[in-house]
Amino acid sequence: MGKLTAYDIAQLGEELARRAGELRTLVSREAALGAATDYAERAGTTVTDIADEASADVLNDTEHVMHSHHLTELAEIEAARQRIANADYGYCNTCGDAIDARRLRANPTAMRCLSCQTRHEREAGAGAPHRL
Repeated sequence: MGKLTAYDIAQLGEELARRAGELRTLVSREAALGAATDYAERAGTTVTDIADEASADVLNDTEHVMHSHHLTELAEIEAARQRIANADYGYCNTCGDAIDARRLRANPTAMRCLSCQTRHEREAGAGAPHRL
């Protein structure tokens, strides 16, 4: 199991800061686009029938989901950067053990060690309804 060095933490912190900047730019553009145009304009069409309206709705919904995803990712990054500032970065928030450095390089916002994350996902999935 690899342990993070101070250098690793600094590198990951820089990566997180870079990605946070990218996301802030994206979120700002998405917000400006949403405020500047209606959904039919974003679809690039004049809504003339139900098919055009459905296409515009799908595009609008997709943009909304992407915007929400970007905001969630930004919040996760800011939480990771706060953990770095508090010297809590790299430790599982469930068991307190060190998170493997390889895991953090792959996912710098990881809050749990692999074992606890696997257990968390299994428990969260146990209550989920089954779908086809």
